[in-house]
Amino acid sequence: MIRFFADIQFRREEERDQQLPFLDVLIMRNSDGKIETTVYRKATNTTQLLNFHSNHPVAPKRICVKTLFKRTQAREARHLRAHFMRNGYLKAFISGCLRARLRGPNQDQPVRYGMRCHTSSMYRKRPNALLRD
Repeated sequence: MIRFFADIQFRREEERDQQLPFLDVLIMRNSDGKIETTVYRKATNTTQLLNFHSNHPVAPKRICVKTLFKRTQAREARHLRAHFMRNGYLKAFISGCLRARLRGPNQDQPVRYGMRCHTSSMYRKRPNALLRD
């Protein structure tokens, strides 16, 4: 990997207190030898997320919810729910994302690929605003 991405620097982490951080996951070894994972946050973490009311399409917001919950367990899930809600996400939106993740893709339907253009509601109400300098 270093051959392709020379700017990426890796460093070796040693296991401490039966815990090992790797990227944004904390890997923990229980006393019985089983492995658990949780979301890893550095001491410098600002807990900043993409605000739900920001001028972004809904897809990145949905992905943000799904991927963070995918890497967590029950005790972390409460923390993540509260964190998303502090950033304007509705409880129903979070629950819907999690239900969709649990259902998984529908295998009976063909996969469709396409592209959508996102513009804010301001530009939809005033289309000529895009043409101004």
